[in-house]
Amino acid sequence: MSLGVSSLNVRVGRLLCAGLIIVIAPHVFAESDSPEQASEIQQDLYLDVELNQSVQPQIGHFLQRGQQLYIDRASLDSFAIHADAPQMLIDQATYIALDQINGLSYQYDNLNQKISIQVPVELLSGQNQYGYQALPAASINPLQEKKGLLLNYTAFAQQNDDVFSFNGWNELRYFGLFNGVLSLSGNYQYRDHVATDGQILDTYWEKDFPNQLLRLRLGDAQSDALTWTRSTRLSGLSISKNFALQPYTVTTPLMSFKGQVTLPSQIDLIINGIKQSSQNVVPGQFDIQTIPSITGAGNAQMVITNINGQQQVQSFSLYRANHLLAQGLNDWSLNLGYPKLNYGLSSFDYANDPAFSGNYRYGLSNTFTVETHAELTEQLQQAGLGTVYQLGKRAGQINVSYAYSHTSEQQGQLLGFGYSWNSALLSLNYNGLRQFGQFNDIASLNDATFASQSDQFYMGLNTKFGQFGGSYIQQEYIDQASNRFVLLNWSYILPRRMNLSLSYSRDLLNKENSYYLSLNLPWAKRNSATLTAQRSNDQNQMSLNVLHSVDQDQGGLGWQALANHTEQYSQFQGQLDYLGRYGLAQFNVQHTESDQQNNTSAYASVSGGLVILKDTVLAKRLGNGSFAVVSTDQVADVPVRLENRLIGKTNRKGYLLLDYLNPYQHNSVAVDTLDLPINLKIETTQQDTVPRQSSGVFIRFPMYQVKSVQLQVVDLQGNNLSVGTSVWQEKPNEQLQPTTIVAHDGMVYLDNVKNNTLYIGDQLKQCRVKLPDLETLNGYSDLGQIVCQ
Repeated sequence: MSLGVSSLNVRVGRLLCAGLIIVIAPHVFAESDSPEQASEIQQDLYLDVELNQSVQPQIGHFLQRGQQLYIDRASLDSFAIHADAPQMLIDQATYIALDQINGLSYQYDNLNQKISIQVPVELLSGQNQYGYQALPAASINPLQEKKGLLLNYTAFAQQNDDVFSFNGWNELRYFGLFNGVLSLSGNYQYRDHVATDGQILDTYWEKDFPNQLLRLRLGDAQSDALTWTRSTRLSGLSISKNFALQPYTVTTPLMSFKGQVTLPSQIDLIINGIKQSSQNVVPGQFDIQTIPSITGAGNAQMVITNINGQQQVQSFSLYRANHLLAQGLNDWSLNLGYPKLNYGLSSFDYANDPAFSGNYRYGLSNTFTVETHAELTEQLQQAGLGTVYQLGKRAGQINVSYAYSHTSEQQGQLLGFGYSWNSALLSLNYNGLRQFGQFNDIASLNDATFASQSDQFYMGLNTKFGQFGGSYIQQEYIDQASNRFVLLNWSYILPRRMNLSLSYSRDLLNKENSYYLSLNLPWAKRNSATLTAQRSNDQNQMSLNVLHSVDQDQGGLGWQALANHTEQYSQFQGQLDYLGRYGLAQFNVQHTESDQQNNTSAYASVSGGLVILKDTVLAKRLGNGSFAVVSTDQVADVPVRLENRLIGKTNRKGYLLLDYLNPYQHNSVAVDTLDLPINLKIETTQQDTVPRQSSGVFIRFPMYQVKSVQLQVVDLQGNNLSVGTSVWQEKPNEQLQPTTIVAHDGMVYLDNVKNNTLYIGDQLKQCRVKLPDLETLNGYSDLGQIVCQ
């Protein structure tokens, strides 16, 4: 009995101990876990991010540990958030706790896997926006480039009483020679009882390297000039950096407009009352850079509109200086050769000694450009340094230059100074040069005298009473007559676009005055009449000129009538102009009556060009620029547009020449198909072309007559062929795909028939259908029922 009671007590004790263990154990183990062990429970999150109410395009990488959120450092940088907070290295990645970033608050949407973050604008880094369309350099299509010849010409014939004279000029240009241009130009004269005379003007080969911004010329060239140097004709080697080879490149300093927004906003930039650009910005600091659209002083407004519709306007004062290069850009040219003498008077007349001329310009900053120049011959050594500097934000621009020259007999210095300030109201400009000693350059060694002193000053004022202007010009020479003038002018725009102007000039050295009054009355389209009254050297002159100008795009007829009357004579003049696709023709008759005698003269002139490109010869207007020959595959009277301007229609052979294309830029050429026959197949109606300088391109618009047929195909028993049977227009093989398939009721439709034999069946076995002669088909034809044999 005692044993049973004892065993019962043991079992009860064990049950009690087990119960206590079950109840106490969870609490004991929970208290034994360290914080480090608990923090190991974590998960990666990839969330949509909204930053200051702006939805971000990229996903953010976060880490959740318990109730704490950490952001990956790479994601933080991608959102342009600056954070000075402790960093943690977890699984070889750097994280920052969101709660540790001062000023940052967030809301985490677990259901939609999205987080909204708010930060002060000071924590957001700046963003650059461009208030203009930054275009890449245009690429030349090699398929459009062709070799060809161009002959430009002008001819002028005059009959004055019993004397006849004739003058002409021409240029022969071979383009495409090693991707360059070979040019030969000259002029010639004829006069009654005088031998015919002619001269070669320029002979050169020129090639552009657009990707390198380089232009190379071998032969006759003219050196580039700075504002304080002179250009010289040198025949030899010329190489220069030329930004015109990439016209979309911005070389001038950009204007910068800075600000900050806390919400997504739209920034409208307005300069001198004209809207320049509209940009969307995300929260943070921004810097909008735009191409200057003004010269001189101006005003700008930046209108900021956030997503809530709230607006604020910030105003700025601007000034844009000329001749400045953007910071870091350079421009240069080098010429090495023999100076060309007596240009236009003799051919191949060169100096005995070679010469070198070079320029270099560099933008040290957006407000400071440095310039250097050097010239060198066997007799001359010359070097100079110049600067262009913008004074402050609105104080104008100055340019200073100094040059030194040395020859075996003479030496001298040239000092230059200039200042300009321009605004919508007032303009001030001054440029002066002073020579000390005997300064020389290449031109002066070849009898082109250099002024010992030069001054040019201009002041202009715009008011509601008109535009006022005044100038002072002087040039002094050591061994020839000097010049010194004062000029004053006023102009006023009257209603209906009429313009009234008055000017006065005085020769300070010869004590002579001149007065000029003019009234211009435009009416209708391209019509105007000008009345003038003039007094000079104590003589009065009245004139009336009535003009109808020519439409430069479409061409057509123009005319001019002029009458002059002075105290000594009366003069009447009439002129007709005709501008066509093939050039310009002018005819002029002039009659003069005086007390001594009457005189009548007449002249006629023509100008234009001839192009030989591929297999065609086309006449064109006179022009030194780029052009294109458009082909429509012998389809005549197709309207052709250049930049949406109607230029003309193709000739009977399907050609049209487009002139005045922009070199190294995109030119949109299109054909108008609205009035073309519906059976004409056209693969494309618009093409982009990028021509080289002074060269031609060939643009082909493939066109062909569509011959569509419909027929019902049956077998020898008269049964329709099965639906889906393959149809070929030539003998099939493994590589040749079917042209079409047989439709219901044995019907076959072909959009463009090329052969009069059809093959119907499969790759192993076919029957043939003979069609009528294709020459008899035109447009759409229903051939009826045909047996496939």
